[in-house]
Amino acid sequence: MLLFIKILLVLQMLAANMHLTLKSSRLKKGMRATLGVLFFVTLLFIAAFYAVASVVPKGYLFNGDGLYLVFTLVYYIPLRFLTDQPARNTLTIMATAWVYTIFIYIISHRIAYQIDPDNLQLNSLIIQTAFYLITYSTYFRFMSEKFIYTIRNMDKLSVNILMTLSISTVSILFLMNFSYVYGHSLFSEMVEPTLLILISTLSLQLASSFVKSSKDAESIGRRVRRDPLTRLGNREAMMEDVTRRISRDEVFGLIFADLDQFKQINDNYGHQAGDDYLVAFANTARTFLGQKDRFYRISGDEFVVVCDFDNCDALMKRFDDFQFLNNPRGIEFLGLSTGHALYPKEERDVVDLLTKADERMYQVKKVKHRNQVN
Repeated sequence: MLLFIKILLVLQMLAANMHLTLKSSRLKKGMRATLGVLFFVTLLFIAAFYAVASVVPKGYLFNGDGLYLVFTLVYYIPLRFLTDQPARNTLTIMATAWVYTIFIYIISHRIAYQIDPDNLQLNSLIIQTAFYLITYSTYFRFMSEKFIYTIRNMDKLSVNILMTLSISTVSILFLMNFSYVYGHSLFSEMVEPTLLILISTLSLQLASSFVKSSKDAESIGRRVRRDPLTRLGNREAMMEDVTRRISRDEVFGLIFADLDQFKQINDNYGHQAGDDYLVAFANTARTFLGQKDRFYRISGDEFVVVCDFDNCDALMKRFDDFQFLNNPRGIEFLGLSTGHALYPKEERDVVDLLTKADERMYQVKKVKHRNQVN
């Protein structure tokens, strides 16, 4: 009976581990085929466990040291061939699952020992089952939603660090449990602090890797939202700025500016001169924008200024009187047409703001064209 309870205790841990591992891994075959292979391995494991239990003295087998957990490492062999992912990912997932189940085992065994040492195994099984019922769904969501996303998007170095960290954590939990049963030895007193230092160092290294990745992503994000020619924010950056201001219910104005006769610059002087013309416009406009005003190039010769509500009219006047500070290649500024829209006085949506400002700009451009014809 005692052996049967012990086998149930082990199988419960194995079931939790295999479920966490399989649900968190990419499988080469279907779940049924994978479970069939693991079921066969489990039968071999039970047979070996029973054989060892028959010859090992009772006092060494049922004392809660968890030595039998070493034999469960054999599951890595079939899992290595059943999963379609790097070996380090499989090992990291397995080790992370073991961190959870070994921790549950240690806590259950310690509580069971305090309750009744004579019924240690049965009480351990009951308490362990209760802990799984309470905590398993939460840990499963962590593994399947956050941990797996993280590991699949890590670079190789970070995965290797996480793998070593998980294995080290499993090892120290195993040694701690071993020490609870047999008392501290010289070996455990040396190894446990060493593993703790290793875990601490790896945690810092992993945190450093995450910070570097975050900084790199932030840098890439800035480049993606910046116009490479004028170094102004692009259309995406403008949309984010306006959307953020609307979400905060800020009062602001949006000015839509389109350069007049820009096509003639490209046709008469070439595209390099056209680029210089755009840069000169952007650099000159920067000199009279307010500290809180934001300037964007949203397409070829179209620009947007997101400005303070009170500063909108003054900026429109400055654009009407606009002249280059430094003429690119001696080319005179040919003018620009502007239109504006106000939030929330006139429009309350980013698309509607852009549409109204663009329509007003177009009316200004039409008047200019009519006057030129006349």
